[in-house]
Amino acid sequence: MIQGLITKLTGGLYTVKTDEGIVELKPKGVMRHENISPMVGDHVILHEGWISEVLDRKNQLRRPPISNIDQVLLVFSAVEPEFSFKLLDRLLAHAAHAGIDPVIIVTKLDLIKKEQEQELVSTLEYYRSFAPIYLTSLAKPNHEISKMFANKVSVFAGQSGVGKSTLINVLSGTTIETQAISQALGRGKHTTRHSELLPLLGGYVGDTPGFGSLNFDGWNLEDLRESFTDFVALADNCKFRGCYHRAEPGCAVKEHVLASRHDNYLMFMNEIDEMKKW
Repeated sequence: MIQGLITKLTGGLYTVKTDEGIVELKPKGVMRHENISPMVGDHVILHEGWISEVLDRKNQLRRPPISNIDQVLLVFSAVEPEFSFKLLDRLLAHAAHAGIDPVIIVTKLDLIKKEQEQELVSTLEYYRSFAPIYLTSLAKPNHEISKMFANKVSVFAGQSGVGKSTLINVLSGTTIETQAISQALGRGKHTTRHSELLPLLGGYVGDTPGFGSLNFDGWNLEDLRESFTDFVALADNCKFRGCYHRAEPGCAVKEHVLASRHDNYLMFMNEIDEMKKW
């Protein structure tokens, strides 16, 4: 028996990287009967020319279908499109809910005025306590970013136009490998019929957008509350056990967190409330 990593799925055929090389094969029929569907990112056991077992996953995304993700790189531009803390808080909640470590990357800092940069960086300092933050631009690339990929499976998330593909090319040089990744990141909706992990800087990057959906469909209020990890750290100091940090008296969260982040939290709670009505 051999252990391997699924790096690609095309038409029911899985590409698996092992210490002995790369093979293409299918799962044993019994897995289908047991309702087990291997996905890209899975660590699997190979036996007699078949995928015979899928090892436990630490996390997974359904849209796109990828598992065992180490980090999601949340890429934002300082301008064009304008930085959105509302989108940042939404993405951070989804990352926490999926059990994936977030990394915040801000591009195009050379395109805003110094005063705007200082204001943006000052607000971002709040987030540094629970997510690494990297600032970069074409004029002054932050090559520390290139060190975070080694031995990890990463996915990207962010609006179209924030510079995800440009970031990859600047950090690693324009090669056939990085061009493929850049095209994958830049095409918007994922239109290919396969999922794939592409090698990058000693690790892998998912050839898919980071999250297929950013609404809170299927969430309850507890899910959202637990996905604001900085709130969780303060919740023991709230006057009431099980505080939802809305209008409850003696709420430590409302007193200590960034006001705009708390406003976004309340907005997301209202979204979930509205969905329940339907």
